[in-house]
Amino acid sequence: MTHLSDETGERHERRSGGRTDRRQANRSDSEAYTGFERRLSDRPCRRQGRAPSDDQVKSRRFVKEVLFFLIVVLSVVVYKNFYSVPDKPISSVSEDNETALTGKFFRDCPSCPRMTIISAGSFEMGSNDGLNEEKPVHIVTISQAFAMSKTEVTQGQWKALMGDNPSKFTVCGDNCPVEQVSWEDAQAFIQKLNAKTGKQYRLPSEAEWEYACRAGGHHVYCGSDNLDVVGWYGASVAGWDDPTKRAPGNSNMITNPAGRKQANAFGLYDMSGNVWEWVEDNYHDNYNGAPADGSAWQGDSTKRVLRGGSWFYGPSYARSTRRLMDAPELHNDSVGFRLARTLP
Repeated sequence: MTHLSDETGERHERRSGGRTDRRQANRSDSEAYTGFERRLSDRPCRRQGRAPSDDQVKSRRFVKEVLFFLIVVLSVVVYKNFYSVPDKPISSVSEDNETALTGKFFRDCPSCPRMTIISAGSFEMGSNDGLNEEKPVHIVTISQAFAMSKTEVTQGQWKALMGDNPSKFTVCGDNCPVEQVSWEDAQAFIQKLNAKTGKQYRLPSEAEWEYACRAGGHHVYCGSDNLDVVGWYGASVAGWDDPTKRAPGNSNMITNPAGRKQANAFGLYDMSGNVWEWVEDNYHDNYNGAPADGSAWQGDSTKRVLRGGSWFYGPSYARSTRRLMDAPELHNDSVGFRLARTLP
């Protein structure tokens, strides 16, 4: 018979023995942890920083100097191509230097439009696949180099010379094309610019315009077969009454800053789209009897020719060969102009 006291003694002995075993186990764990901690402390700290060597300092300084040099060079290139006036004005263009000068930009005054030299040459004008007014295709030979403005005349250039701004889209800024200028307004601007510079600025002839637009190529538009690359245009007329069938265009139905799209091979911007451009010629229904020397085609018509399409009109109007005509006194927010200049 087991007494209560005996059972109590056994439980006490078992508890005492258990505490002894646990103390030994805890002591062993503590010694093991201490040893592990000691081993960790023996290792070098990998996160400890070190001062850069002299070679590293020199290498970093060299990289910074190279980057600074590249920024300076890029700034100079941008300035020369977009803002500067050449040190030496274009004094003469001959067969000997014409090729070298082709595509070169110059200005006759700080506020004057930038001009690029267009070399002489021949091309096929018109399109047998287009409208009747674009036919027939005929050979035109531009016998003398001339200059054409890199962009359409801007609001800033107009204000600097004329003192006002007739444009509707003034919010677009000084670098946007001036619009709402008639053919007669363009002639007044040219007369004043010639008086200021002593040069022979003028509107390009229609043949000169198309020759400069094509720039030696046969693209659908001036410089590309993809209008989004080279021009700002509006909704297509096809489906005009049905918005679901209307191509929206890329202009946001407003003029856009000049020179933002890709230039053609002659370095001219916005020859397709943005604003229609007046040329010197009277309008004729077709090219039968058109001059073959690239001169302006005068006549009895009271209308003047417009080329290039605009922010409002669809892609078909921005084609290289597309023609439009209107009264020389027309003021419209999709009409501006581009300059030509007789050389030297």
